[in-house]
Amino acid sequence: MEKESILQDLKRSNAILTGIIESPQNVVIFALDDNYRYIAFNSNHKKTMKAIWGVDIELGISMLDYIRTDEDRSKAKSNFDKALEGSSFIVEEEYGDSALERRYYQNIYNPITDETGKPTGLTLILTDITDQKKLESERNKLIDDLQQALDKVKMLSGLLPVCSSCKKIRDDSNNWQPIENYIDEHSEAKFSHSICPECAKKLYPGLDLDSLNRED
Repeated sequence: MEKESILQDLKRSNAILTGIIESPQNVVIFALDDNYRYIAFNSNHKKTMKAIWGVDIELGISMLDYIRTDEDRSKAKSNFDKALEGSSFIVEEEYGDSALERRYYQNIYNPITDETGKPTGLTLILTDITDQKKLESERNKLIDDLQQALDKVKMLSGLLPVCSSCKKIRDDSNNWQPIENYIDEHSEAKFSHSICPECAKKLYPGLDLDSLNRED
């Protein structure tokens, strides 16, 4: 009778634990022992491992055995060891077989401790932030493009010191230069030379003004 009662309690506890780890939508949850072996995982994690690594995970197997690239395996092991030393932390990292799919995750690491406080395993809660990362990348690219466009647009503003005689402009280095040079350096405008009707009559009386006013 006592054995049956214990079994019932274990079933209820297992059902509660299963309900807890399966309840969050689109959240990956799993736990490892101090040898990186699975002691629990939810269905989202099983689906994720299949999608990004092409593997069917099992309890009691080291998670590191399922990670196919040295870089990702080393990265994961480093994080596992940090949690097994007693640290709780959050990191954002990319994982997955490039031939299948690489995804970005926000990973929350926490140690599992015994009654003495010694770490005996770890838990991870992962949220897929791939779409968010793509939006951030697109936003940053847009900002860079806009900045590059702004860098190309040179605008004249403020008071320009112009010589009342020769019409040269004094620049920020206190040098005087022809107005054409100054505007060419500080804007996207390009100069072509012509002559206004009043000056043409004064300097070239009797000449065809239309021929003089053609652009160079």
